[in-house]
Order: sequence, then structure tokens, then C-alpha cells
Amino acid sequence: MSEFELSWEYTEDVEEEDGWEYCIEDDIPSSSSSFSSISEQLTSSKRSSSTSTGASSSPTPSSTRSSSPTPSLSNALSICHQAKQSLFIRSPRDKKEISIKLSEDTLSATEKLRDFLGSIVNKKSRVLESLQPNEGVCQSRESIVQDLCRDGSETPVEMWESDPGIFIARYEDGAVYTGPMKDGQRHGYGILNTNNNQDSYEGNFNIGQPDGFILMNSGSTTTTTTWAQYFCQNGGISGHYREISKGLVECGVWGGSCWRQYEGGILIYSPCDSRGELSGDLVYFYPNLWLTISAKFKNGKMVRGVESILVGLEVDRNGMFAPVCVPLQNGRDLEFEQPTAHSIGKHPKTCDLYEMLTVCVSSSSVPGAGEGLFAKRDIPKGNIVSFFNGVRKRKLFRDLDNEGTSEYRIELNKSISIDIPESSQHLSRYSATLGHKACHSFQPNAYYTSTFHPRFGNLICLVSIRDVMKGEEILLNYGYNLQTAPSWFQTSWNRFLRKTYNWSDEDIARYGRSVYCCRTSLDSTNALLK
Repeated sequence: MSEFELSWEYTEDVEEEDGWEYCIEDDIPSSSSSFSSISEQLTSSKRSSSTSTGASSSPTPSSTRSSSPTPSLSNALSICHQAKQSLFIRSPRDKKEISIKLSEDTLSATEKLRDFLGSIVNKKSRVLESLQPNEGVCQSRESIVQDLCRDGSETPVEMWESDPGIFIARYEDGAVYTGPMKDGQRHGYGILNTNNNQDSYEGNFNIGQPDGFILMNSGSTTTTTTWAQYFCQNGGISGHYREISKGLVECGVWGGSCWRQYEGGILIYSPCDSRGELSGDLVYFYPNLWLTISAKFKNGKMVRGVESILVGLEVDRNGMFAPVCVPLQNGRDLEFEQPTAHSIGKHPKTCDLYEMLTVCVSSSSVPGAGEGLFAKRDIPKGNIVSFFNGVRKRKLFRDLDNEGTSEYRIELNKSISIDIPESSQHLSRYSATLGHKACHSFQPNAYYTSTFHPRFGNLICLVSIRDVMKGEEILLNYGYNLQTAPSWFQTSWNRFLRKTYNWSDEDIARYGRSVYCCRTSLDSTNALLK
């Protein structure tokens, strides 16, 4: 089988770990007519790329490297699939080639998985009803829907018949049930409203107890769950479920495996231990849904893992889809990096494979910014663009002046922030993740959010706001407090108002700070000035 290679090379002499760079070698074999066609398409792609300039051309991680443009990675993947070729990524230091074969089985399984995920978030789909378990499932130890586990003998304080066979019953705690009743208890298909009518449970009841699939809708501010569907029996929750909340989609079976998809497209298939932590064998999917890390977890942390690829889906004993993955040829062995307040990770130069296919570092188009982050391929809206790992800094009262931190520092949660120490700010010292290289703009194409990665644990990632084209620079709004922001940031804000809205220096001095935090205020003020 003829093949071509995508190789990743150093731009400077670095002896630590693997450094990579994206290019397609010119000595592509053309022993077969089909591969001759591939060579011609790639050459044509190179010629086409060389006619573009500025941010639209493929950036390279170093200005010392040859400026020859590279063809679109997405185009290369497409060509590779059409001719049933293998995709290679190579580290010249150790001469190992990571082979990615996009077979029909991989593409078919990817589409099947994408359809399955789509059906999970479709409230009208009967995806759970279609998952028939082959063996018994474990019942949850405690119900997370306490309203559904009421004592079946509970008696309403008020009840009347609104329509033939349909009753309205009010309970002492304010809950209201609408539906059939039998001997004063809920019996049949009905709706139970709780929490001052902010939450509702719709489904079948049997002598007061939920029986079968129940759909929960939440309008409460005390829960992050938007809606969910559970299978109930004997007054508790068991079997299959799905929960849809802000930034997280989850579908699984109590006591078994589950799928979790996070904001930005990260997907995890795993079992959970009794504390809800990741444990045992799991598969971590990148947003393209075919590139994976097959890993062993214990107490929420990866013990070992290997880069792999999805080749199929099978049905497990509980009727859930289960991924079938195989390690990539020469795929690297991975482990939890253990980032701390003093260490950015065990392997600071082991680049993330998804980032290697997605982004690279080059000179930014932002005046005075230095290096920036660029897309190597077209990136769909809502997908992770890059990861942002760093040392973990605990926020303390004495830390209000940000002593000992850099401008890279970003909040991970209420108590922890992530920072890139000065010793790791150059690519020759740290390239495991590249998200910190993205520059600021008040017209961004990406935003920050938190996510999970087996190597780094909880960390920050960059997610595309819109479709991002190959060669486009990745830009974010850093969101600094304008009063305490660095001078360059304040200058950038003034320049933005002057260039975008044609404000005068007098307008900026008078209104610039007051409209900074509110886009509505900015628009209304701009309308008045016009």
C-alpha cells in the first residue's frame, strides 16, 4: 500500500522530549497511479497555498524554517481516505512514525457515534427506550430525584377532578400533580410539578411511585441540569438515564458505563467508582471523535494511557454502545503529568496529538504581540482549538497583588488559577499545550472555558466561537479588569473604539471605561454619539 507522511520537525536544536512541526514531505512515492493522483493534488494544494499572504497562509512555528506553505490537513485526510492510504506523523528525533489510518470502519463508527450523541440531546428521541439491556442493571444506591421517591401512601391536602379521569392534587410541600389518580394516589401518565413549579417530572406512575421512563425539566437556579430522563422502578432510579446540563451531556446506566460530552466536544466513555470518580478502563475522545486516548484510571487520575483510534462500536451487556479502539502505530505511552504550583508537568515537550493536527505557533498579526496561535485546518464552531495547561496557583488573600505571577495567569476555578512561569514561556522549554500562545482581540474567534484532559486533569481550553478557517489566527478576549489591566490592554481598548466605532479621543476619555463591561451600553452610547 502506498503511503505519504506528515512529519513534525524541530525548528531548533532541542534535546528534551518530542518537538513537532507540520509539513508534507516532497519525496512522496508515486509507484501507483492512485498515489500519483494524490501527489498531484497535494502539489496543486501547495501551489494554491503559496499564492496567499498574511494570516491566510499556513504559519510555521519559527521564522527560521523554510516558508514553503503546506497543504490543508483536512484536504490531506480526505485524499488519504479516498485512496485508502495511511496518515503518518513523524518525530525526526527518534524516527518513529505515528500512523493514523482512516479506514471505512473508523469513519463509519465516527458517524454512528455522532448520530448517537445527537439523539441523546434530542428530547423527543426515544434513544433510551431503544437501549435494551442484555443483562440486569444495577439500581442506584440513592435517588438523585428525591421528589420522585415520595412515600406512595402520601395523601394530597387538596384534590379535584379538572377533566374526566384527570385530577389536580396539591401536596403539603407545595408540589402539584396533574393526571390520573387511584385511591388518592398518582396512577397513570401525569406531570408532577415541584419547587414552586420550577421543576417538573413527566411520565408514568404506579400507585404513587414512578414507573418506567420519567422526563425531568428544570427551571430551578439551584441545579445545573436543564432536563433529564430516568428509568424508575420500585420507587427508585435504575437502568438507563440521560442528563443535559450547561456544558455537559451525560448518558449511561446506573452501576455501569456512561458517556459524557463536555463543552468543546470532548467525549469520555467510562465506568465510575462509588464516589463518582473516573476509575478503570476508559476512552477519551477528542472533538473529531476518532482520535482517542485509551487509558487506565484510578481515583480520578490516569495511571497509563496510549494514543489510539476508534475502529468500531459494539453493544455492551447493558445495551449501551461501547467503543472499540486500537493503539496507533508507535502511539506514545502517556501518564498523568501531575502539574503543581512548582511544576508544569513531567513531560513539558510531549506535544498533544490533537493540537499537532490543529494549531501551530507563528508571528502574530497583532501589532507588538510577538508569537500567536494559528489554525492548521478548518475548525468547526464549538470545537476545542487548543488546551491551556500550566502551574497551579492557589488564590489567597495575600495574593491580591498577583505577586510572582505572569500575564498568562488565568482563573481555572474559584480557588485555583493556571499560569505559565517565565522558565516555560518559550516553546523550546514547554510545548505540551499551546493555548497560552493565543493573542488578545476585542473581536475574538474563540473563548476560554474549563475542560478535562487525561494528562493534565482539569485545565483551560480554547473553544471556537464560529467556524475558523485554516491559516486564521486564534484570538481571544482576555477580559482583564480595565482599571488594573496592563497598559497595552488599555491602549488596545482605545484603539478598538477608535477603529471600530470611529470614536474621538474625547469620546474615549469620557465614555471608554463606562462601556467596557457592557456591550449593550457600548451600543447605546455609540448610537447617541452618532
